[in-house]
Amino acid sequence: MQNINDIQVIEQQGVRVLTTAQLAESYGTDTNTITQNFKRNKNRYEEGKHYVCLKGEDLRAFKSEMTNCHFAKNLNLLYLW
Repeated sequence: MQNINDIQVIEQQGVRVLTTAQLAESYGTDTNTITQNFKRNKNRYEEGKHYVCLKGEDLRAFKSEMTNCHFAKNLNLLYLW
């Protein structure tokens, strides 16, 4: 399990965020568990407050800025926490 202080800093619109992979690593779990838990409890979370969902041009811009992150080429939706 990675120490939260060792995780690469990522910012989205001036706010520090974590990718799902980073969040999973910090909790010592996998991305599927994070995704399943989010889907089961989505009504508890508010977009813009608890998470950001990037898609379309916003996602393309984010991916081009994050050259040291390895995102799947066919990624069309990305949650940031």
